[in-house]
Amino acid sequence: MYELRERADDIQTKVAIRREALRLFLENGFQVTTLDEIAQAAAVSPSALLNLYRSKADIVMEDDLDPLVLAAFKAQPPGISPVAAFRNAMRDVLSQLTREQNALVGQRAQLIKQDPDLRDALLTQFGGMVDQIAEVVKARVGADATNLAVRDQAGAIVSLIMSATLWAADDPVVDLVQQTDAALAKLEASLSLAAVDRDGERPETRLLTLRDGRHLAYTEWGSPDGAPIMFQHGMPGSRFGREAAQELYRSMDVRVITPDRPGYGLSDAKPRRRLVDWPSDIVELADFLHIGRFGVVSLSGGGLYALACAALIPERLLSVVTTSCPSPLDRPGALTGMQFTNRAGLWLEETMPWLLEGGTHLLNSLVKRHTAFFVDESAHASPTADQEVLSTPWVRLSIIETLREAVRSGPRVTTMTCES
Repeated sequence: MYELRERADDIQTKVAIRREALRLFLENGFQVTTLDEIAQAAAVSPSALLNLYRSKADIVMEDDLDPLVLAAFKAQPPGISPVAAFRNAMRDVLSQLTREQNALVGQRAQLIKQDPDLRDALLTQFGGMVDQIAEVVKARVGADATNLAVRDQAGAIVSLIMSATLWAADDPVVDLVQQTDAALAKLEASLSLAAVDRDGERPETRLLTLRDGRHLAYTEWGSPDGAPIMFQHGMPGSRFGREAAQELYRSMDVRVITPDRPGYGLSDAKPRRRLVDWPSDIVELADFLHIGRFGVVSLSGGGLYALACAALIPERLLSVVTTSCPSPLDRPGALTGMQFTNRAGLWLEETMPWLLEGGTHLLNSLVKRHTAFFVDESAHASPTADQEVLSTPWVRLSIIETLREAVRSGPRVTTMTCES
């Protein structure tokens, strides 16, 4: 207990020393400010200061963010390219900084840019950061990538962060989180080194940390500067679902954003959630992407969520399109023409939910192992016109990928997602 109290005291003392040191450096100059002046301003003895920092440069160069960013980088899920994963990590860490921490980051950047000795120290520090990032990049892309390619990407990431930080030092109004994220987005688009399970048609997965702490995974298709559309995938479905080829999206100049709903894919589940909870997640995603108004397009069971958006956030929507959306099932004739398996599932949910849950567990396991078989069998049971479309290679592969990702987290997702 004593050691914990002592460590907490050291942390508070270091914060006070850094705050006063940065203030004095900016007011009087780094070279002329003495350690005794810093100790006096921070209300600590010179010996206590020297126990924590060996020099003035150490006070400036100590970076509390690097370990946090590296930990968040390592924690990113597989299947995301290194730049996208690092972008998620930076966004998560920087967005949680307090106002005082943001101010310290800006002051530190100003000092480093002003003083040549500190710039040299920064280059040495970032050199070590390249080594650490390269280790994480190597783990993400697998053994096939050359060491040179890995270090090139790690070096590009570090150089970009250094450039964005120093550039922001000239303008205190600049949003460092937004500036860094925008720079990483450009880097992400220009580098080809990818995670081991990425294929040519799959966009990068990005993660947003919502206000309640949940992660929301999403992808973007089409033109980055196009008209924004939020696509609501089916049940089951995932962020890899889409209704057109990339070329068509780009030719239409649309930006299609597809989030995993809670519990699907890489999005965290939300226990006891309701259908009407979903629009607030969509608004938070749109705000994060700096999108004011947008369209909503949905497929099958996603139509319920599109209509929830239409009902609860109409002021944010340009239009809403639903395709094959389920109608209220208590209306006469609602089940006419529905496939037997769907009607059986609805009946079991009403009469024997325990049996439905057991069957869902079994089905989930089979779908995970034999995804292509289930997709092909479903296509064979479809009308002839649909079979022609579903047999198109990119369509078939897209459905397989979407379904495989949908069942990633297990069958409890399906039952939760059906709650309203």
